[in-house]
Amino acid sequence: MSVVDIDKIENLDEYFDYDTILQRMLDTVPTQIDKREGSIIYDALGPAAAELAQMYILLKNNIDLVFADTAVEEYLDRLANQVGLTRNEATYAIKKATFYDENDKLMDIEVGERFTIEDIVYKATERIEKGIYKMECETAGAIGNNYVGNLIPVNYIENLAKAELTDILIPGEDEESDDSLRSRYYETTSEQGFGGNIIDYQNKTKEIAGVGGVKVTPIWNGPGTVKLTILDSNFDKASQVLIDKVQKEICPDFTDEGLGIAPIGHVVTVDTVKKIEISITSTVTISETTTIENVRKQIKLEHVLVDAMPLELDIPVTSIIKGDALSISIAAASVIAKVTRDRMLYELDKKYPMYDFKNNKGYPTKKHIKAIEEYGIINEHRRSYGPVKDYITKHNKNNQGFTLIELLIVISILGMLAILLVPNVSSLIDKSKEENLNKIKNSIILSSKNYATDNMTTLFKTCHDKATITINDLINEDYLKGSLKNPKTKEDISLDKEIELEYNCETKKINVNIVLE
Repeated sequence: MSVVDIDKIENLDEYFDYDTILQRMLDTVPTQIDKREGSIIYDALGPAAAELAQMYILLKNNIDLVFADTAVEEYLDRLANQVGLTRNEATYAIKKATFYDENDKLMDIEVGERFTIEDIVYKATERIEKGIYKMECETAGAIGNNYVGNLIPVNYIENLAKAELTDILIPGEDEESDDSLRSRYYETTSEQGFGGNIIDYQNKTKEIAGVGGVKVTPIWNGPGTVKLTILDSNFDKASQVLIDKVQKEICPDFTDEGLGIAPIGHVVTVDTVKKIEISITSTVTISETTTIENVRKQIKLEHVLVDAMPLELDIPVTSIIKGDALSISIAAASVIAKVTRDRMLYELDKKYPMYDFKNNKGYPTKKHIKAIEEYGIINEHRRSYGPVKDYITKHNKNNQGFTLIELLIVISILGMLAILLVPNVSSLIDKSKEENLNKIKNSIILSSKNYATDNMTTLFKTCHDKATITINDLINEDYLKGSLKNPKTKEDISLDKEIELEYNCETKKINVNIVLE
């Protein structure tokens, strides 16, 4: 049997697929033996060919898993372990919170007290100073970095009037991705860390939870001194809490005795960057003979770059798929557009709380789609968006006009049946009014829940505590649009109409009661 030179095979995948392997095996069978499909020899060789083809697939996958550029998950972990690296686990965000009593003065709480904000729980872990505590998120990952605002105590705390979650002290991090671990693997293998050289300091410091970047400055304050300038995992200025944590692990007592990670003979100082506020102003002076319109006419656009969606303009347009990743101009425009859109949606959420716009800044939720079906669409909805488009199509079908002949027929039929149907029509009208009143009531209830959530510590002092607000409160705080009419009476709903609120700390739900009739 001749040996095949693998290097000369143009397509290995095709060479080792089931059909090709089976055909090569059949080619070795003497011609006088029946080897057509369905023959004994054909059926006998088929399973062996299938096993060999499967074995090739497994071998190919295994080859990919033993090289750093293609290894994933546990196989990448094994490669990293060989050079002393381990995948960074998800960490818990540490944030700062302040606590106030009924006199709006800072007050202390017990370490270990737990608080909620939306569906996330934070626990007080350490007192910083009076009324100010470190709060550790009980959910691992970067999600704990995202929350600010009023905290709700899980257990009743006497005299507590307000609890507010504020700054990030140590950002929480998600489990390290394959790409990040692969990058650290390359850094370790390409530039070997040894005994306190720059690469060694970089590797050791980046392994500390909360650190995103580090600059090493050797001999910054004389022989044997090293300065580490760190950024947090968001690549922002590090908090003093994170600085102290890194200092403790690297060089706890600012001595050269090797009590931390730093080698003997090195005194290490940990610091962070300084933020510099840059203010850029420009003044454009236009001569008395020139107008703004003339200046605009002189600005000539030669070419437009857009992200994916083509535009019909009088000048050349280039549509680039994933343009925000390939063009700095498109990326900058995308950032401005996203920030502007988010601000607009927060404002819309205050006006139309039933749509939950603040939680629909990317792709819409089921709650938002349901709200469209229940409350209809507003002018700000994008007509090209699927659910909005479907809603318009559905209702346009229901509201198509009649031809003149159809209209005359309908009028004639209605005229003949009017006497018989008056009671039923009246019933339908009443039902419609009732449905519209319920929609208004649901809108008030939803706005009230949003208002109560944002003012939780002010409204509710204890579990099952009750509070009363008015429709006017909701309107003044932009949770509800003004001038609501009762469809049954056609009169304005009183702005002084009271709304009863009750908070159940066990179910973490707010019950709303209002009577509009």
